[in-house]
Amino acid sequence: MENNYNCKFKKTTFFSKPFARNFKLLLFAFLIALGVGGNAWGQVITKYTFSNNTSSSLTDLSSGATALLSGIQDDAATAVTTIGFDFFYGGVRYSHFSANSNGQFQLHTTSGATAIGSANISSYTASTPILFPMSGD
Repeated sequence: MENNYNCKFKKTTFFSKPFARNFKLLLFAFLIALGVGGNAWGQVITKYTFSNNTSSSLTDLSSGATALLSGIQDDAATAVTTIGFDFFYGGVRYSHFSANSNGQFQLHTTSGATAIGSANISSYTASTPILFPMSGD
């Protein structure tokens, strides 16, 4: 049997350069197709109703609104106050809140809950629902 080393056809194996190059191109094309053709799990605009009303007016908040904190208070906190609607956060229904002048806001399930502190909130447990925990003065 005679070996022909001048053959124009080369054997393609898994580790040969042509196979590796083609495999990379095929894998790249597959990932692009997967990303483009995949399902989107975001919000759907058709689930929201938008309206435009030019005959209404804004509510004047200078009278009839209750100021819980003034702008000149430092390290002050509000009492537990009703939100006015049910607010679901982490699967729990909250109907009350308290806030402090350091920009921290705590959610409460009842009006009898303990209000947020006026200064340091680092003593709260991880399960305490506090919004804006990185704020301060």
